[in-house]
Amino acid sequence: MRKLTLTFHEWQIDEATQLGRAGGFGSVFVGSGTDGQAVAIKLINLDVGDAAQRELEFAKAFVGRRTQNIIPILDFGVDTITKRSCIVMARAEESLRDTIAKGPINQSEAINIVSQIARGLLEADDWIHRDLKPENILKLDAFWRIADFGIARMAEASTATLTFKDALSPQYAAPEQWTGITAAHSTDIYALGGIAIELLTGSPPFPGPEIEDYARQHQSEMPTIDAIAPYLRALIFRMVAKPMVARPTAEKVFAELQYFNAHPQGSGAGANKLAAVSAVIAERTARAEAIELARIARLEQRRALGEHASSILLGVAERLFAEITQHAPAAKVSKNRQGHVTVYEATLGPGTIRLTLGNFGIIAPEVFDGSNWDVICGDIILIGNSTYSRSASLWYADIQKNGNFEWIEAAYWMLRQGIPAAQRDKLMLAKQIANEPCSLPPGHEAAQAAFQGMRAWNLAYNPRPIEGPATDDFCQRWMDYFAQAVDGSLRPPSRFPEEALRPLNLG
Repeated sequence: MRKLTLTFHEWQIDEATQLGRAGGFGSVFVGSGTDGQAVAIKLINLDVGDAAQRELEFAKAFVGRRTQNIIPILDFGVDTITKRSCIVMARAEESLRDTIAKGPINQSEAINIVSQIARGLLEADDWIHRDLKPENILKLDAFWRIADFGIARMAEASTATLTFKDALSPQYAAPEQWTGITAAHSTDIYALGGIAIELLTGSPPFPGPEIEDYARQHQSEMPTIDAIAPYLRALIFRMVAKPMVARPTAEKVFAELQYFNAHPQGSGAGANKLAAVSAVIAERTARAEAIELARIARLEQRRALGEHASSILLGVAERLFAEITQHAPAAKVSKNRQGHVTVYEATLGPGTIRLTLGNFGIIAPEVFDGSNWDVICGDIILIGNSTYSRSASLWYADIQKNGNFEWIEAAYWMLRQGIPAAQRDKLMLAKQIANEPCSLPPGHEAAQAAFQGMRAWNLAYNPRPIEGPATDDFCQRWMDYFAQAVDGSLRPPSRFPEEALRPLNLG
């Protein structure tokens, strides 16, 4: 034991006896007051930056305050020996994690525990805990109390998102905590809903087990809690709703739980039937919200991928047209903005080469449904003169659906045999195609061509990567076509497809 002098009192700390496991922000040790009072003393790690200040601010705000469901703060300050910030708290009897480990908790007791935690959130006023979990719920003098406000913050304060993301507890972290959205009181309500599920079912809301699994589950899936009473199930589904605004306030949660405690069997047959229907509606709504939130998250991810893809294709286009300028200084090279599309173009004699950026925007995943391709965005490259031209689609795509996105070049041709003349003429007119490899817009025909085997529309050659080391080949190939368009030697391929198609694998 050694002496510790803080803001208000002197204490004794036993650094050889730790309470619980060390956390990301510090460790808690056995301590005592000069009068022999048993306390817990938290030494905050030196490397946690703003988190130490936040915890000290909370301690300063709550030291000596009488609360029923927040662990009492007795003192705070800086240890003159270790230079670590310290907080002295009343020493609890056990954590909620300890209680869960002992075995099943009946519904009445679970409601009582969750109700007390909700009251603790009300007592915290404007402070948002942001890391509620059974380890941070402690029993003292027969009351369950919230502890460890190490990453708490005031509702109106900003926060260091990356620091917090590294500290979150994945079993209970709300959807917004995985995406960097500022936490709010509803973030604590979500975690409390997760704790309620664990108390009532014996397991956390989601199984994980890896951090990536938890991230996906919290953002796009709903827990299964069928065995819980309907009226309670309806409340919990609202508590763990994906949209922050859909969750009830701590006041509402506390009031409803108090009612459930007073009416454990419901209020009659009619009320119980209505509660059951309400639970079904609450679950259906929560699942629909989860699906919608997942859809929005996918769209945001596709937009981010699209922005990344645009920067890559911009580099490829700049490289191609810089080489054209270098090797054909007489060529007229231009870069023009046409609405949302940027058009690179070079003309030399009768020959023209053109490449677009931003032509098709972000492509919805269902556009290529049925194929093995996931296409984020696309553009076109075209070469030609007054007598003949050829073009290709440029897709930023994962053609194996294995998460590997890259820019590829794909050209198409139409198999005329077996297609009624009227339909063939319509297709040919729509695509303005005769006997040339051509580009296709996003849609059924381009998706159809991604299949192996012959169909109305097919690949003219194997898809070719065009970024990274493959940019050299791309530039050489299209400069060669450009030269042929200039000297008039550009001709239709002798056969379709132009090369034997192999199983799609860009390696």
